[in-house]
Amino acid sequence: MVSHDVKLVFAQTRKRIAKMLQKYDGDLNFATNAWTSPNHKAFVAVSVHLEREGEPLVMVLNVVEVAQSHSGLNLASTFAKILDDFGILDKILSLTADNASSNDTMTEGLINLLLDFALLRQFGIPKKSEGDGLDDSEQDLVVMGGQDLITPNLRYSAPSSILERCACIKVVRHVTLVDLAKDLDFEDLVTRAEKGAEDTGDEATVDESEDEELLEGLFDFTDDKHVSLAENVRPVNLVLVKLRKLAFKIVHSMTIILPAWYATLNDLKLAERIMLHYRKAIDTISADRELGLQQFESSEEEWAIASQLRDVLKILKDAMLFFSHFTPNLVTVIPATDHINKRLTTESLDKTLNIAIHTLLGLAKKTLNKYYTLTDSSEVYRIAMVLHPRHKLSYFKQAKWEQSWINTTEELVREEFRCSYSMSGDKESGGGMQSPEQLANIKNKNHNIFDHIPALVAPKHSELQNELDAYLSTDPEYVENFLTWWHRVCVTYPRLSRMALDYLTIPATSVNVERILRCGRLLLSHVRSRLSAQTIRALLCLGSWSLLGMVEDADVKAVTVMADMPGDEEEMEDGWDSIQ
Repeated sequence: MVSHDVKLVFAQTRKRIAKMLQKYDGDLNFATNAWTSPNHKAFVAVSVHLEREGEPLVMVLNVVEVAQSHSGLNLASTFAKILDDFGILDKILSLTADNASSNDTMTEGLINLLLDFALLRQFGIPKKSEGDGLDDSEQDLVVMGGQDLITPNLRYSAPSSILERCACIKVVRHVTLVDLAKDLDFEDLVTRAEKGAEDTGDEATVDESEDEELLEGLFDFTDDKHVSLAENVRPVNLVLVKLRKLAFKIVHSMTIILPAWYATLNDLKLAERIMLHYRKAIDTISADRELGLQQFESSEEEWAIASQLRDVLKILKDAMLFFSHFTPNLVTVIPATDHINKRLTTESLDKTLNIAIHTLLGLAKKTLNKYYTLTDSSEVYRIAMVLHPRHKLSYFKQAKWEQSWINTTEELVREEFRCSYSMSGDKESGGGMQSPEQLANIKNKNHNIFDHIPALVAPKHSELQNELDAYLSTDPEYVENFLTWWHRVCVTYPRLSRMALDYLTIPATSVNVERILRCGRLLLSHVRSRLSAQTIRALLCLGSWSLLGMVEDADVKAVTVMADMPGDEEEMEDGWDSIQ
């Protein structure tokens, strides 16, 4: 049976990877995420991040079924058990996870389970519910209904229906927008359900608590300030509602509107997906009385707002794409955030922009700064910046950080180096250089005297203590691959290079492990929905390991000569994947 052979190869490869990680000279970094397969099995995946010969090595460590509730404590126990099985509980430096609320509880549980653990809080916006713990700027964003534009992870649950709030506040000037937005929440749910089924295999299932309707917050006015803000951003919401409603009708009218849309594109010869070109097509099709889309026609002012919105949001789109590529490094977080903040500041001063755009930019900048301060809760961001040869301390000086902040950052690096790395490698050094007396007492004529002169033997501990001083005293230098650079200078900085390689392999996001789980949708087609959790786990892991050359041909050949297993797929007995 193929599944049986796959599991045997998985077990052998798993043992080999465990030995490799146990022998790894430095600390290890991890990322984790949870996933529910199309056949309704709940998994937790963990990836490991390290350096090998000057290059980053990222691979899935394990994918395990967690049939019980994905509470923080259960996730912490599962993660700790994975590390214990691999024999690397004492090698963890950081853990990166998304901002699901259960992950906050998980990290708290890990602190109790693992004594030597440096918590890495992923840069992101914690999810909220019912408006709990939101300050004024966050409430403003919720009220504006702009969470999909500015804070994609900020969610809001409305306490009452949209009609009840309309009746209470009697905002007559918003009736047109309310009428236009009718059924928008339902259309969003349908669209997201279709996309979810396509991406993950979940058949038309949508978590409504995660996808509240865009216009819900518009009517939750608590004071005059919110009313004023809502009025300011109303033109943006109106444009977005029109475009979203029109797009839904085009996509879901297979026999009338969709053919008319394609015909319009052909008539206008619009092959490129450029907003300015699509405007002509949208204006043409929305003006067609027979299609009944006149209510979605946009004025010149509304098109100007849409164009401005596209331009100011481009930096956020680019940031999302940048941090979604293979494995974004921790060093990129602070410079990227500074650049976004500078760009938002510049655009907020642009008097040519519509007042609605100005309002959203101000709220976005305030919210960005609030969550930027979360990087202060974890020293790993600043340590990684200093250990990057391109930055060192100069980046903070160029960014005009206060000198006291720069001094604190330098002290963080020195303290971590002194406590965790300054004594590493003493065993390998042989205890330091030999004294002149020891050299004089060498009687063995087979030894070449030049093998023992002071200048050629291992340096004293006091000399190695100056590694950090020597590194910081040199100017920053541009390097294409900072891991390769540190690997090359490991003789010059034996201890500091180990610290740098550990911290510079910390992932900024959990994108890689999420990408591994998305492969599960390709694996679990409709004709494979009966695959067991053991087989799914083995296939996902082997798929990642084989691309890295971790699967040996000898293991594959060994199972091919075994006798065939009769019958349907069966679960392996306990201990089949034991590493011991």
